[in-house]
Amino acid sequence: MTNAEPAGPSHPRRGVDYLRSSQVAARLGVSQRAFNRWVASGLIVPTWRTLAGGHARYEWADVERQAAEIRRKRGET
Repeated sequence: MTNAEPAGPSHPRRGVDYLRSSQVAARLGVSQRAFNRWVASGLIVPTWRTLAGGHARYEWADVERQAAEIRRKRGET
């Protein structure tokens, strides 16, 4: 376990559906491995991490925003 701060709130907001990395990768149409590389390099940042285990969770709106920014920087808009 690392001393890194959680990526977002220490607990999820009620009524929001959070996704696991495998679900996000599937929605983006990329492999789990590619998605993990994006997260490791800081291209995609989790919405929050679970307190028990530090598992990343993502809100789809956050992922869409980050993916749009990546496309914009690459000139793919």
